[in-house]
Amino acid sequence: MQNSMSVHVTDQSTGEMVASSEVRLYEIGVPGERPPVRSHDGTFSFDGLPEGDYQLAVYSPRHVTLYQNISLVSGTAKVMTV
Repeated sequence: MQNSMSVHVTDQSTGEMVASSEVRLYEIGVPGERPPVRSHDGTFSFDGLPEGDYQLAVYSPRHVTLYQNISLVSGTAKVMTV
C-alpha cells in the first residue's frame, strides 16, 4: 500500500512559513531523492511512497539545514510541521 506525506516549513521563532525553503526526501538504502510537489500555500507533498525508512532534508538559505528520520508504515498519511 502506498503512503503520503505533507510538510509545512515554519520558522521556529516566529511561526511564519519559510518561503525560501526546499525539501527533499531520501529513502534510506535506496539511491536518489524524491522531489516534492509544492502547492500554492507552500506545503510540500510526497505521494506514492512505499513503506520504509526515510530521511527528510529541509534546506533554506537563512537557516541551518534540518535532517529528520521518518518511518512510514503501510496505509499512512503523515503531516509534519518542521
